[in-house]
Parts: sequence; C-alpha cells; structure tokens
Amino acid sequence: MGLARDLDRWSGGCRAMVAAPRKANVSVKKQEASVSLKEQDDWPVIVVHGEMDLHSAPLLDDGVARVLPLRTPPRIAIDLSGLTFCDSSCINALLRAWKRITALGGRLVFLRPSPRVSNLLNMTGLDQRFEILEALPRDLAMSN
Repeated sequence: MGLARDLDRWSGGCRAMVAAPRKANVSVKKQEASVSLKEQDDWPVIVVHGEMDLHSAPLLDDGVARVLPLRTPPRIAIDLSGLTFCDSSCINALLRAWKRITALGGRLVFLRPSPRVSNLLNMTGLDQRFEILEALPRDLAMSN
C-alpha cells in the first residue's frame, strides 16, 4: 500500500490505468512466398511471388544458385511483379544476388517491381545500383 501512495504523491494523484491489450477482430492471411524458374527470350528468369521475409529469402538464394551456372558470364532476370512484401531479409537476398552475379562479370536485371517494392528500392538507394526494367532487354549484343 505504501508504494501506491508514493506513486499517487509523485504523479500528483493521477495514476494511469493500463488496460490489457485487446485482440483485434482482423484476420490477415499471409501470402506465402514462392520462387519459380522459367526461360524467356534466352534469359533465365527467377519469378518471385508473395511475401519474402527471413524465412523465405533463402528461396531466392536457391533460385540464383540454380540458374547461375547456365551461362558464363551469367545473365539473369528476377521478376518482382508478384512480390507483395519485402523486408530487410528480402533486400539482403536481392543484394546477395546482385553481388554474386556482378562479381562474375554478369548482368542482373530486376523486372516490373510493384509500386510498394519500387518505393522500397528507392528509399534504400538500390534503384540507383540495380538495373530495373519493365521488360527484358531485346538487344542480346548489349546484354552480354
């Protein structure tokens, strides 16, 4: 009882009432991430769908590892049009892919990022470093 009285005195007689957190009646379904591989216009394309986070970012690493040996130097596209969420783990996976491919003298293009992902790339400055396109380059002489 002494502590409550001291708190009353310290706070000028006003004690904050802390209510227990309420459960929201909102149901949010997480869109699981998936990575698929295809070839388009002689480019290996890694297609990313859903929400990429700490648990799903290794899927992108695996996709890059699978297409990396297909061409020397590597020329790879990552289609981001289906990516709905990208946290720091996703950003790091994109950076790892870019570093790995460019270290081998290759070319990595990112295709059609959603407005949300484009904004994230812009805020991080990666839009200045990454090659971001709406479609695959047609001139193969320039893409080697």
